[in-house]
Amino acid sequence: MGNSPPRGAPFAALQGPAASTLVCFTIGERTYALALEHVKELLRMVAITPLSNVPSEVVGAINLRGHIIPVISLRARMGLPSREPTLTDRIMVVHAGEQTVGLLVDGVEEVVTAEQVEVQSVAVDPTGQRTSLVAQLHDRSIPVLEPEMLYAPEEMGSVPISRSEGMP
Repeated sequence: MGNSPPRGAPFAALQGPAASTLVCFTIGERTYALALEHVKELLRMVAITPLSNVPSEVVGAINLRGHIIPVISLRARMGLPSREPTLTDRIMVVHAGEQTVGLLVDGVEEVVTAEQVEVQSVAVDPTGQRTSLVAQLHDRSIPVLEPEMLYAPEEMGSVPISRSEGMP
């Protein structure tokens, strides 16, 4: 394999030993992944309470065992056409820094371990200062997203948030 490290090694090196598993999910026709260490739980579609005066990607909030969690449409966040949520959609409850948010996705495909994928770091700017992770799974390249990049509190304005501490 030339200079390629063994399967799983880049992911463990870049994300730490606890991040050896990825949750693969779909938005539109694309598959993305998040490190399982960020995913608190996966929910079937539940009633989402609409909120006023919030950015368009915030579809509302849910009550998760007494915690109010904002729900962000990853379709809108990624610039894809919006659509009404369906019963097959899922809400991924994730920790984004100190915040807990729900990410509305079209579906969850699979959970894969580090042994099943090779994760590589890819420069996303000319200087190489910013990088992104891409998982190679079978014949597919899957972007590995960071929750902090999907939920920026300064962009959300007055969206009610639940701090991660005390979350089950």
